[in-house]
Amino acid sequence: MDTGQQGTASDIAVRFAHTSVNELFPTLIWIADLAPETFNPLNQALIARLDTMTGPRVQSYRGETFQTEQDFYHVPECAPLIHAIHQVALGALNQLAIEAREMVFTAMWANINPPGAKHSVHSHPNNYFSGIYYIQCDARANVTRFFDPREQAEVMMPPRKQQNLYNGNRIELEGKPGRLVLFPAWLKHDVPTNLSERERITLAYNLMFPHFTETMSMPLWEGGKHKDARAPKAKR
Repeated sequence: MDTGQQGTASDIAVRFAHTSVNELFPTLIWIADLAPETFNPLNQALIARLDTMTGPRVQSYRGETFQTEQDFYHVPECAPLIHAIHQVALGALNQLAIEAREMVFTAMWANINPPGAKHSVHSHPNNYFSGIYYIQCDARANVTRFFDPREQAEVMMPPRKQQNLYNGNRIELEGKPGRLVLFPAWLKHDVPTNLSERERITLAYNLMFPHFTETMSMPLWEGGKHKDARAPKAKR
C-alpha cells in the first residue's frame, strides 16, 4: 500500500554506471630536495658569503628581517643552485605543456629571519614562477604557508572531520636545508614568526620568460579562430 511517505536514502536502491571526481584548475607546487653531498657544501658556502656580505647582523628591533640585494643569482657560490632551479623549472614547463624551453632570473635575494622575525602575506608580481631555497631552518622556523587563490572559497567553511588539500584554505609546507620549492608567482604565501633559537636563512627567486613580449604575448587567435577553442574536457 502506498502511504505517500518518501523513503530514506538507505531505503532506495540506486545503481551507478560510472562515477568520477575531477580536479579543475589545480595549483601545482614543485618540490625538489638536493642530495646531502650537494646541499651541505653549497649551504656552507652560501652562509659564508652572506656573513661576508652583511657583517654582524644586529637587530635594531625584535622581528627585524635582513635581506640582500636582488641580484644574488650572480654570486659564484650559487652556480650549483642556479643549475638545479633551471632543471626544476624546465620540468615544470614540460608538465604544464608550455611552449617555452628557457627561463631567466629576474631576481634572487636572501631572507634572513632572526628569532621573532616573519614575512607577511605577499605574492611576486610580473613573474611566471617564484620559489624558495632553504639554507638554514630549525624546527619552529621551517614553515611556509600558501593560501587558497580562490577568494570566495572561504565564504562557507563547514566543520571538517579532518583538514586536507580539498577542504582547507591554507596549506603549510615544511622546509628543510637543501629543499627547493617552485610555485606560481601569483600564489600568495607568508612565513610565520621564527620561534626557534637560530636564524632562518632562505633564498627567494623569481623566473620569467625571456623576450616575453616579442615571442609569447601575441593574441591566442588568428583568422577569426581561437587557438584554444577546444578546451580540455573533464574525465568521464
